[in-house]
Amino acid sequence: MPKSKVFLIQDIQKESPDVFTFICFYEDGPLRFLPGQFLVAQRYPDGKRASVTFSSAPSDPNGFSFTLKRMGEFGTDFCDKVKVGDPVSFIGPTGPFAMDIHQREPICFLCRDYTSSAARSALLERELEREKTGRVPRGRFFLLHELSAPSEEIFGQEFRKGSPGFFYLPTLDPESGESSRDYPKSRLTAEFVKNNVPNFEATEFYICAEGVDAKFYKAELQKLGISKDKIHLERWS
Repeated sequence: MPKSKVFLIQDIQKESPDVFTFICFYEDGPLRFLPGQFLVAQRYPDGKRASVTFSSAPSDPNGFSFTLKRMGEFGTDFCDKVKVGDPVSFIGPTGPFAMDIHQREPICFLCRDYTSSAARSALLERELEREKTGRVPRGRFFLLHELSAPSEEIFGQEFRKGSPGFFYLPTLDPESGESSRDYPKSRLTAEFVKNNVPNFEATEFYICAEGVDAKFYKAELQKLGISKDKIHLERWS
């Protein structure tokens, strides 16, 4: 793993009551990574560490961002105590959960609530590629975003703007106890995938969710006969 490097927190954006995006600027050139990869963040002065997934485009020349939920020991402590101007040490980028926006095969990303960071990274990278070359990446990108409540639609406005070859399908968990005309009530089941992802047999699937949800999504894809080599899994906690 690469050596650690210190960046200053330049801005903090509140995405929901308990989800925050932290932004750092580059000084010595961009970090090289693929959407889905992560950094190991180490807070000063206590030295606590945790993995944080990029929520920015790899080709963004200005800086990078990552998105954290205020939960668990590290997430709660980081969101409560880290302020603009604070130094944070990062190790990486690293991680095998990586999406290539230039591949011809369609990509389908399944996530729940705040675990949509990597999908945002891929979408922003597609947009930068289109602006730079005037061409749309060949492979289609489907984002299936299951929500426990409408307020949990992190980056929803960006996803809803749309982009050539990008398809956003948010759903509301039927057990949420809430209702909204903006979302169909459905879990990300095998039937939902089959009905909404054309040519799903040839699609690369990326699952990013907390343990129990990740396990559920994987089992649903397996019901469709999706081969193991086409299912990429990242469990968050």
